[in-house]
Amino acid sequence: MFVGASHMEAELASGIFSHFRQEEDASMRSGKFEEELTRLEAVVDALRPGGLLLLNESLSATNEREGSAVAQEILKGLLDRGIRVAYVTHLHQLVASLERHMGDRVLFLSPERLEDGTRTFRLMEGPPRGTGFGVDLYRRIMGS
Repeated sequence: MFVGASHMEAELASGIFSHFRQEEDASMRSGKFEEELTRLEAVVDALRPGGLLLLNESLSATNEREGSAVAQEILKGLLDRGIRVAYVTHLHQLVASLERHMGDRVLFLSPERLEDGTRTFRLMEGPPRGTGFGVDLYRRIMGS
């Protein structure tokens, strides 16, 4: 597996699974949130203790409160089953709740950002920031 580093150490996993956002269902058989939950259920059913689940913006197809509540229940169940999870999310209520209630069971990583706003694209251990710096991107791309 490619690693963007000079070296890496990691534990073996019983399986590596992912759940990333997909485009809207063109057939209109279900809503986006239902589609996300259905796909996630299939992944969760395949996971075994020692597995690794990679999530990217999962459960963000509904509002912040409901997405955070559902995600927290799923994450607690996975962690209780011995599944490791890496989750990229902008569900700030979820992150705040995890920090409050499960801080000893989770590791928070954020992209490094220098004092002048420069991004290094390195992940650093640290508390959640509560922002994705979208305004900075808007100003850089669209102008002041």
